Amino acid sequence: TEGNKVHPELGIRFLGRLNPEIIQPQKNLIERVKIELQGDFKLFSSPLKRCKQTLKLITDNAPIEDRRLLEIDYGDVDGLYLKEAQEKYSHLFEEWKKGKDPRFPNGENTQDVLNRHLGFLETIQEDFSNPYLICTHNVFLRTVVGYSFSIPMKDWFKISIPHFEPIYFELKDGKLNYTGPKEQESRLFKNF
Repeated sequence: TEGNKVHPELGIRFLGRLNPEIIQPQKNLIERVKIELQGDFKLFSSPLKRCKQTLKLITDNAPIEDRRLLEIDYGDVDGLYLKEAQEKYSHLFEEWKKGKDPRFPNGENTQDVLNRHLGFLETIQEDFSNPYLICTHNVFLRTVVGYSFSIPMKDWFKISIPHFEPIYFELKDGKLNYTGPKEQESRLFKNF
């Protein structure tokens, strides 16, 4: 997204509930994803503009917006660059080094996002008549991948989520099982 550029001195930017435009993917990538995702899907999306714009690139169908699919609420850290956050909220980084899951000031922690994820799963498993196409965010997807692969929560930040690339799961007996290609799985876990 436009708001998630890396600053040469300050590092990456925390982008949670801010609502910038997306960076337009390359046309050939859009066409490839459109072909890959042909079919009759039940669409769900985070209400944030960047998810709705992403779906608009591949389908004219309107998604069901669900607030449980929102990005993590970074609270007072939202919009800050990494270096700024480290200076203002050093206690967060100290807690993470200890393997803990502190809440962002006036925001959420990873467990909160996982709780939203699990609540959303309960909803969609009640109606399994069509495959689902869900557009959500980085931290939410890390909870999906981390929980599905039984990775300790303290390591979920290492999961590398590809942008504008489908990640496939099958919902069976209330659990998501990864069904994507091995090559993608290797990229998801390249930081481990």
